[in-house]
Amino acid sequence: RPSGPAAESAPAAAAGPGGPADLGPLPLAGSRQVDIVPLSAIAWVAACRNMTRVQVAGRRPLLVRRSITAWDSLLPPEHFGRIDRSLLIRFAAIRSTQWRSRCETVVFFRGCDGPLSLGRAATTRLKAILPR
Repeated sequence: RPSGPAAESAPAAAAGPGGPADLGPLPLAGSRQVDIVPLSAIAWVAACRNMTRVQVAGRRPLLVRRSITAWDSLLPPEHFGRIDRSLLIRFAAIRSTQWRSRCETVVFFRGCDGPLSLGRAATTRLKAILPR
């Protein structure tokens, strides 16, 4: 988690309805570029070998040089949850879920075109976390 003078001066107001606290711009370092995005624009983060895929609202997923463990310690737990060993999601970004089979559920996020497919274990954890 951020600390020091910069973190102390960060505003604690929510960034939009149900959004995480605005911690300022977050740099997402890819292989050829660095994108600066607000934390509230992130829908999900998925591990991809030693990097992560980050779904930012209104964009295609970005490949970022940051481990899922680093994301887990960076993102506020009241807004993001680890529902699988390789997947973090922002709960307020969920638009709907759709059961496809016993082993697959898809999750649709606000501001994102494509759904995210979940396996059985991740679906079970998500159901336990989300309000009915």
